Amino acid sequence: EHLKSENEYSQTVTKHLKGLQETLYKEFLSSIQETDYSTPRPRGDYWYYSRTFEGSSYSTYCRAPKTTDTYSIDWDGTKQSPILPGEEIYLDVNELAKGKSYCSVGSVKASPSKKLLAYIVDYSGDEKYEIHVKNLETGEDVALTEVGSDKLLEIDGVVWGKDDETLYYMTNDEQHRPFRLFQRKDWK
Repeated sequence: EHLKSENEYSQTVTKHLKGLQETLYKEFLSSIQETDYSTPRPRGDYWYYSRTFEGSSYSTYCRAPKTTDTYSIDWDGTKQSPILPGEEIYLDVNELAKGKSYCSVGSVKASPSKKLLAYIVDYSGDEKYEIHVKNLETGEDVALTEVGSDKLLEIDGVVWGKDDETLYYMTNDEQHRPFRLFQRKDWK
């Protein structure tokens, strides 16, 4: 409530600067390439990379089959054109953020078989991340809860174990510092 009041006050006091704000924003956008991609990195049988698109606020995570140890990018610079042949989107943060006032994705980790994805996401801005596991073949996405409870897990990071059955995650203490490491085998 207090923050909303502060924001309203700031908007009222700086109302006369609206034109300058828009000019600076447009100038800033003109200096960056909004539709872009990160360097593909090999992991197992796939190349992994992320993409950004003009008009979208968040990244889109992609992968493409790794048919050789090198790759050649023949990208025409458009949103529709894949970076690598066989490109598939495995996590679209823009979709996760729909209807949310805040969205921040932390760790994004493919399982050893590359059929599952574990990722953490904060929808509140208080750096309390939920852990999700997504089946990359079916699209099913499961938010993990505390064992024996409906309460969502609030964690700091996640990694896969040696198989698709085992997840490791870190919880925080009251001061929001990494505190305990857990192994979870019954995440389904």
